[in-house]
Amino acid sequence: MTAAPPLAPPLSPPLAVRTLVAVTLLAAALRLPGLAALPLAPDEALHAAPLLERWMGSTSATARLLPLALGLLAIPWLASALAARGALTAFALALLLAASPWHLHASRLAHTDSALFLASGLALALLLPRERDRVAPRASGRIAASLAGLAAAAVAVALHAAPPASELPRSWEPLLIGELGLGVLLLALLALMLRAPPSGARPLLCLGAALLAASLGSKPLLRSAAPAAAALLLAAALVLGRLLEATASTRARLALWAMALVPGLPTLISEHLDGGRFELAPLAAALAAERHAGEPLYAHAPEFAARALQVGARPLDELVAPLALAGSPDAAPARLPAAFVLLLLERGAPLAGGTLPHELEARLQLVARTAARRFDLSRYEARLYRVAATR
Repeated sequence: MTAAPPLAPPLSPPLAVRTLVAVTLLAAALRLPGLAALPLAPDEALHAAPLLERWMGSTSATARLLPLALGLLAIPWLASALAARGALTAFALALLLAASPWHLHASRLAHTDSALFLASGLALALLLPRERDRVAPRASGRIAASLAGLAAAAVAVALHAAPPASELPRSWEPLLIGELGLGVLLLALLALMLRAPPSGARPLLCLGAALLAASLGSKPLLRSAAPAAAALLLAAALVLGRLLEATASTRARLALWAMALVPGLPTLISEHLDGGRFELAPLAAALAAERHAGEPLYAHAPEFAARALQVGARPLDELVAPLALAGSPDAAPARLPAAFVLLLLERGAPLAGGTLPHELEARLQLVARTAARRFDLSRYEARLYRVAATR
């Protein structure tokens, strides 16, 4: 019978505080550069930015300050909530959060995801069972009850303010492989393979997988992937902390850190190239130069197009519907007005899904396009077309 691995000694309070401060400063250094200059994101324009702008300011840049603050607050707060699992587990969670591409993007977005992530993470961390061989840190029941109440209140507020299902659903590959990271997913999956996994890791993995499945697709059951990300990152931190405690080899620990962090670096670097957004400023200039008075603009996300291009926009379905009706045998040929079309594409496919009718594609003339080079699976491209009128 093999003996259980020795537990790492707890960090002294001053050292633990300095460690969390250092990791939080690292997270701030990754999240602050270029925050104000980031282009408008679809979710910001469609739902969250107007709400946050009423609280924080008149621009999307100032509206991002509250999500940024909540994202940075989540790092020391959630790590402290895992202090009972050992210093290495708490440090593992802090560093995984600081370097998480998903969490970095959510913290730089005028959206409710960072609030929902913090609330979900606190609630899940407080519900984790205490391991028998651990000594719980000294804390009064009042503090624990306050944390639980704050988590419940934040969950309620975030769910109330969370946007409905986005008009621009995203595919699962960039979310799983890039934003959450293969390293985090592999660590979470190890909870199923370890003979004696950390208590709570397997339930967190199962819960995270179920929440993730419910948040994907064109008509998701959940409005955000934040609860799934919180569950999976907590499961990964529990497993990583256990593995780090089980070995005293510096090389083995470095290999574990590399497995956890390196797979997410391409998306982390790409976040600072385009912010995971569409650059529409050149398209706005091209539209202003080419558009004549009265020519409409059509887009899959008209609210986003109107805010980003500073012109009125109509749903693209209004342009496509007459073409579909014209396909019937008894219908007259459809007439297309002189107009412009804005298409948003991820990896070459329209974000809204589906394809354009052939009659419309044949009359599209490319005016301008933007696409940032990334190092991961995602590729955000925007195209502005002119529609040739038919008589």
